[in-house]
Amino acid sequence: PEWYTGALVEAYGRETASAIAAACTHPAPLDLTVFNPAHAPPGLTLPTGTLRLPDSRGAVEDVPGFAEGAWQAQDAAAALPARLFGRPLEGVRVLDACAAPGGKTAQLAAAGAAVTALD
Repeated sequence: PEWYTGALVEAYGRETASAIAAACTHPAPLDLTVFNPAHAPPGLTLPTGTLRLPDSRGAVEDVPGFAEGAWQAQDAAAALPARLFGRPLEGVRVLDACAAPGGKTAQLAAAGAAVTALD
């Protein structure tokens, strides 16, 4: 919309605003937290352990491994907190106090934590 492009031009100049607008037309990558690598689709493993599918057009339900529960769609940044404990989570009690929609809860439980999820 004009109000947005006008604000971009004002803040960044015409050339950078055009580059930002062009970037917004590309589909976003799909990031996955993988629970069962044997059923996960091919992709790029990020340093955080998240699997990134660079071209994620179409329905998430059609991505290999969805029906098997091999992974969950979860942004790489959202997957970080469960990886920051720095130790094995088997048997550790964790409170997920802002649990919806359940991505971190599932990730912690898959790592062996005893999770109480509240939202």
